[in-house]
Amino acid sequence: MYLCVCSYAESVGAKHYHTSAKLNKGIEELFLDLCKRMMETAQAEERLKGNGASQSASSRRGVQIVDDEPQATPAGGCCSSG
Repeated sequence: MYLCVCSYAESVGAKHYHTSAKLNKGIEELFLDLCKRMMETAQAEERLKGNGASQSASSRRGVQIVDDEPQATPAGGCCSSG
């Protein structure tokens, strides 16, 4: 089945990712690649529309990269007793 899916994806110009959420395999690579591709597409669209500062600012789609790693609470933070 795997070869059929890959062949079909290739035939329609899509990309196939082999992942397993249960085994935690390929998930991070999938999202990193998708984000990279979306950002490249948005940049290419901006170049096609022109490089005017006001025009490119208004055509952005609000893509934000968020670091979701937990941050250490500094001493004396909101949860400390003193």
